[in-house]
Amino acid sequence: SGTLLSLLVVMLLMAAMFESLTQPLAIFITLPLAFCGAIWTLWAGGYDLDTTGFMGVIILIGIVVKNGIVMVDHINMLRQRGMPRHEAVLAGCADRVRPVLMTAICTIVGLVPLAASRSTVAGAFIDSMAVVVIGGMATSTILTLVGLPVWYTVLEDAGSVLRRALGGRGADSAAVRREPFQPDGNA
Repeated sequence: SGTLLSLLVVMLLMAAMFESLTQPLAIFITLPLAFCGAIWTLWAGGYDLDTTGFMGVIILIGIVVKNGIVMVDHINMLRQRGMPRHEAVLAGCADRVRPVLMTAICTIVGLVPLAASRSTVAGAFIDSMAVVVIGGMATSTILTLVGLPVWYTVLEDAGSVLRRALGGRGADSAAVRREPFQPDGNA
């Protein structure tokens, strides 16, 4: 129940930040592959999902969501400058490949020594926490870079259709206000 509560709080914060429900949902779709990677890595390494492993899952949620926020926020910034959505998604993802990969690689490499050791804190082995984060980061990074742009577009289109059907606005204009696009060269 603690994990569900943390997911709900993160979702509400992102909905408030993006002024949209579709964009946080697109980011949250990257979490299942992170969880699958975490569980698969535990299984492959012969670990159980113990208390410290579960703490790794909560840490993983924060890191995966942060990578999605970095990408979606940059896409929104490009759209606010007037860039059409398709171009903004392509440019935004290309611009954010390096920061997302750097986060994933640094996290994974930094946790390898902890995963390889049999270190304990207060008598509890903490290697399973590192294994969870390593496996989850490896798989979620792929989905963030490849799947998030697709889900961003699909969910925004679905939200527009739903709003039109319910008599609301046709676009997610609260989240993205357009101005004429002027490249600044600081991407």
